[in-house]
Amino acid sequence: MPRTGRCGCGRSRRTTCGRVGDDEYGRHLRADLTAAGVAGVLVDPTEPSGPALILVDAAGENMIAVSPRR
Repeated sequence: MPRTGRCGCGRSRRTTCGRVGDDEYGRHLRADLTAAGVAGVLVDPTEPSGPALILVDAAGENMIAVSPRR
């Protein structure tokens, strides 16, 4: 299950925006997110799903590394 589904459960309000591809990986991810109570995940039939690593430092600055799946 993605960490966004577990982070701070019940203690604060969270908003997640996301989009997955209409592929096997995207369908699996969307099912996991739905099971975790995340709503509104969009499906993009024109792009494949792919992982991204988001690092956040103590000052709140982030760095995102994306690995597209083609």
